[in-house]
Formats: sequence, C-alpha cells, structure tokens
Amino acid sequence: MLGPAIAQLQADPEAGEAAAAAFQRLKPICAQLLRLRQEPQSLAAALRVLQDTIESLPTAGLRRCYDYTMYPLLFMLDAAAAMRASPPGAGPAQPVNSTSTASTAAANGGKAGGAGRPQALMSVPAMQQDTAVEALLRCVLALLQRCEGLEADQLLPLLQHVGVLLQLPRTSLCEEVGDPL
Repeated sequence: MLGPAIAQLQADPEAGEAAAAAFQRLKPICAQLLRLRQEPQSLAAALRVLQDTIESLPTAGLRRCYDYTMYPLLFMLDAAAAMRASPPGAGPAQPVNSTSTASTAAANGGKAGGAGRPQALMSVPAMQQDTAVEALLRCVLALLQRCEGLEADQLLPLLQHVGVLLQLPRTSLCEEVGDPL
C-alpha cells in the first residue's frame, strides 16, 4: 500500500523535500486547531494564520499535505453544521456574531446536535461564532484553490461536510455561506 507513495517520493526527491518543508510549517498550526475549539477568537486567529501559510507554501509541498491539513477542518465543518441546525419544532437556528457568548452546546446539555439535527463527531463550541466559521471557510477555500487535481477520495468527504452546511436554512448561516453568489 505504501509502495507507490514511496516510489513516487524516490522518483521526485524535490517534491519530497517540498512536502517535508510544508509539513514543518503546517504541523504547529494544525496541531493547535482542535485544542482551541473552546476559544472562538483564538481559533479564528489560528485559522487566519493557517490560511496565510496555505497561500504562501509551494503548491507541490502543500498538495502532499492536503489530507493532514484538511483533517481538523472537517471536524470544524461538522461542528458548524451541528451547532447551527435548528432543533426539532424550533425556529431556525441563528448564527452567533463575534461578540455573542451564547452557547448552543450548553443549551443542548453539552452535546452537538440532537434528534433530527446533524451530529458532529467532536464538539467545537468556537464554531458558534461567525468569525470562526468565516475563517474556517477561507482556509478550506484557500486549500482547494491551491491543491489542484485532488483525488475523488479526498474531495468527497469535504463535499459531504460542506453539503450539510449548505442544506441548513440561510437564516442559520453566516453571511458568507447563506447569501447566494
């Protein structure tokens, strides 16, 4: 299984070096993202740093770090969808602006989601705030723009996670997601 990947690295040592250099820059940022899941402002700032890093890395190195970089972002997309979905019988969930401290997860007994709501694998309370969601979406967009030619098995999970967000009522999404282009 690793044979083709090792053969590819041996055939193109410059790409391997670019991937190693990209990983060294991405690792400290990506490693802290989920640790900041309780802190909306800190998470949004870390996501902005990630976006800047994504935009500055050589494409060859970044492309090989796509899965590593996308991993924490997928958890955040899940949490954003779960926290913004309406509970059954209630009106549409409202996005929380950057100055609000309301906690949807606390209102649900600390659980993301509920009956009939999207479920998040990990609670990321920071995704209640628009600033954090907007920074997350900018990172995902930057990663997609820089990593051309992704495999279907890399794109499908992202499309599934974003699809859940896009199925929510526009009133429950921040302006960047809820408004048509």
